[in-house]
Amino acid sequence: MIYVDIDGVLADTWNSCIDKEVYDASPQKFWEYESTRYDGWFLNPPLIKGALEAMRLLNRLDMVAVLGALPKPTGLLSAVGPDKTYWLNRHRIPRSATYLIPGAKNKVLYCHSVDDIIIDDSVANVEAWRAAGGTAILFTSWDEVITKIKELYNVQA
Repeated sequence: MIYVDIDGVLADTWNSCIDKEVYDASPQKFWEYESTRYDGWFLNPPLIKGALEAMRLLNRLDMVAVLGALPKPTGLLSAVGPDKTYWLNRHRIPRSATYLIPGAKNKVLYCHSVDDIIIDDSVANVEAWRAAGGTAILFTSWDEVITKIKELYNVQA
């Protein structure tokens, strides 16, 4: 199974609606602040260049699930899950499943073997996945990811 992150991998959330520097400095304070003013910004981020084409290729190679994180359940950001699902459907992101889970650190719970692959822009998520025995690709661009995926699946260029 190939698991693909949403924010920063499929959706350009960091550049369009979330200040990544503020988030990286203190995720808890970021979400506390954002929960007071959430205005649906997960509905409208643009697709990251090459994301749709890459997802089509990945789906031809293996089962693909979107594995996205939700803020901790406080009741204040309850629209984030439905908004992310709407965004995925609106952009017709091909996938066999969608898992939206509380907290990015829980993504590793979906890693069961070396055959489970995650594509994520978080170094912490990639390191945790590898520590659990899975295969992880740190997202920098879809061109680089596709090159690595073709190597893993022995796909000719």
